[in-house]
Amino acid sequence: MVFPGAARAERASIPAGLIVGPGLSAPGARPGLAAPPSAAVPVGPFWQMAPLPVPAGRVRVAPFSAMAGPGLQCRQAIAAAERGEGIPPRLLQAIGLVESGRQVAAGGTMLPWPWTIDVEGRGAFYPDAAQAIAAVRAAQATGARSIDVGCLQVNLLHHPHAFASLAEAFDPAANARYAAAFLRRLFAATHDWAAAAAAYHSQTPALAGPYRAQVMAAWARLGGPAGGGTVVASGGAGGAASPFAPVTPLAMAPPRLAAGFRIIRSGPAGGAAPPGRSLAAYRSQPIPFDRGG
Repeated sequence: MVFPGAARAERASIPAGLIVGPGLSAPGARPGLAAPPSAAVPVGPFWQMAPLPVPAGRVRVAPFSAMAGPGLQCRQAIAAAERGEGIPPRLLQAIGLVESGRQVAAGGTMLPWPWTIDVEGRGAFYPDAAQAIAAVRAAQATGARSIDVGCLQVNLLHHPHAFASLAEAFDPAANARYAAAFLRRLFAATHDWAAAAAAYHSQTPALAGPYRAQVMAAWARLGGPAGGGTVVASGGAGGAASPFAPVTPLAMAPPRLAAGFRIIRSGPAGGAAPPGRSLAAYRSQPIPFDRGG
């Protein structure tokens, strides 16, 4: 997801049918996802709900009864990816809820949504893959390039070889595998799952701290370790995670990275604080892996 700084004043042109909401006014705040007024649904805890009028007939809205299925696809794919990469159970699920969480039942059940997109800072839910793919293509036709897609919001500009097609990019299993491979790589660099989750979002402490707090809170609600600050040692890809060990909550100094690993940061000249972008490290470090497995 794009996490724009205060200086971002202009947005890309958004194709007809894309449901958007205005960004928060605070520096570095995440823009909002919005649903049509006729079916406004709450989104993940890190997003602002700001419905805008949408011309009739442009977007089909699925009823709650039809919405759990796609969200369950994300949840199941994320769980499989966690197991495959040896990620602590439900940590990547928590990231998914923060990135693309959507209420899928009248009782308040939240699940990651596979057909979520963000076009240079403006996000939307779509009711199916076909409409999400069409929206991405329409945005690309207007010149937009920084587009995040799927359950875990992989950026297509900085990961041009992550997926063979847009259909694969929106496939929950493929999207989750790529995100899990990146999170595992961040853990290898930081040796701390909480720090890895924060770095998944940003290496700017002022932005990473609130994001980490949101992920840790979501993780606790899903049955992960209680409290905002945890580190989880891992037994390696495919193995069970070892017991949790506490660390100081929100100690957000940039983690010490392993040799050969670097996170490319973009920011203004002169030492000013960078604006921060969602998945900044993710976008700069494509993760190669075998799609055939």
